Amino acid sequence: INAEYMGDENQIVEKYNELRQSYQSLAQRISEIEMDRHEHMLVLEALKPLDGTRRCYRSVGGVLVERTVAEVKPAVETVVSRMEEVIQQLNDALHAKEKELAAHMAKYNIKIKGSQDIQEKPGASEQKKGGVLAKKKKKKKKKKKVLCVD
Repeated sequence: INAEYMGDENQIVEKYNELRQSYQSLAQRISEIEMDRHEHMLVLEALKPLDGTRRCYRSVGGVLVERTVAEVKPAVETVVSRMEEVIQQLNDALHAKEKELAAHMAKYNIKIKGSQDIQEKPGASEQKKGGVLAKKKKKKKKKKKVLCVD
C-alpha cells in the first residue's frame, strides 16, 4: 500500500469519526433537553391543583423570585413548548446526520469492528443449521476493500 492511499484512508476514517462525534453530541443534547422538559412537566403537574393566588417561587437566571401560581404556570408552559420545538428541530438534525453518516459508511464500505457484518453474514448460521447437503458454487466476486474502525 502506498503512502498516498494511506493518507486518503486516514482522511476517510477521520471524517467518519467527525460525523459520528457530531451525531453523538446531537443525541446527548436531545437527551438533556428531554430531561429538562420532563422536570418542567413535573412542576406543571404540581402546580395544577393549586390556587392561582398562592405564592410560589421560581428561579430566574439563578435568582429566586416570588410570584403567584397564576403568573408562573403560563411561563413554565411556554418554556415547555419551546423545549418541544427545540427537541423537534434537533431530532430533524439528528436524522439528517444519521443519513449522512450512513451514506459515508456505504460510500467507503466502512464496517465497525465487532459488528455482525464483519464476523459473519446474517443468516449464514441459519443456513448451516438447515441441513443443506449441496451448495451452489458461487461465482468469485472481486472483493471490495473494507475499512474497519473501532
